Amino acid sequence: MKRFLLSIALLTAITSCIAQDTDKPVFFPKLFGLNKSCSVGLIGATMDNFSYGAMGVNATFYGFYADFMFWPTKHGNSIPLDKWEDHRQMAFHAGYQIPFHYYDGGSIRLIPLLGYAKIEEGITDGSNYYLGDGGIVNSFTATNKKSGLDYGAALAFSNADKKIGRYNFYLGYTRYTAWIGFAVEFDLRNLK
Repeated sequence: MKRFLLSIALLTAITSCIAQDTDKPVFFPKLFGLNKSCSVGLIGATMDNFSYGAMGVNATFYGFYADFMFWPTKHGNSIPLDKWEDHRQMAFHAGYQIPFHYYDGGSIRLIPLLGYAKIEEGITDGSNYYLGDGGIVNSFTATNKKSGLDYGAALAFSNADKKIGRYNFYLGYTRYTAWIGFAVEFDLRNLK
C-alpha cells in the first residue's frame, strides 16, 4: 500500500512539473490557481499501526503544506508517588499540494509528504518530579523507541459552503501515521 501511494505521488509530481497555467487543456490547466489560498486546521491521528492516538494542527500557504501532531504522556502531571507504563509520540510533515481534479465548487489535491516521527514507550516515575509552571512534572524514561523518516501522502478534498465558506477535509497515510483532518481555507486572491 505504501509503495502504491508513493508511486502515485511521484507520478503526479512529475506530471505537475509539465503542467502549464494556460487556457489550453494541458495536463492540469489553471488548477494551480487553486493553490492561491491558505488554510488552518485540526488533525486526529493514529500512530504505529493504530496502537496510539495523536492530535495536531495543519496549515497550507500557497500550496505548501505542514502539520504537527503529538500526544503527551498520560501521567506526566500525576500526583501519586508511583511508577506507570506510559508512552508519548510526535510527528511532523511537509509537502506541496498538487491539484488534480476540479469540480463545481471544489477540488481534490494530492499532497506527497516527507517528515519525521517518534514514538516512545517507557516508565513515568511519580517519585522523580519537579515543579514547573503548570504544576508537577514527572520524569519519563523511554525503554522502547521507534523513530525515523516518515513519508507518505494525503488527499485534500476542498469544498465550499455559503454559510461557513471554503473548507478542506484531509485523509493521510504515512509510514508511522494515519489521520483525518479538517481545515478552513481562505482565498488569498480575494484579500486586499
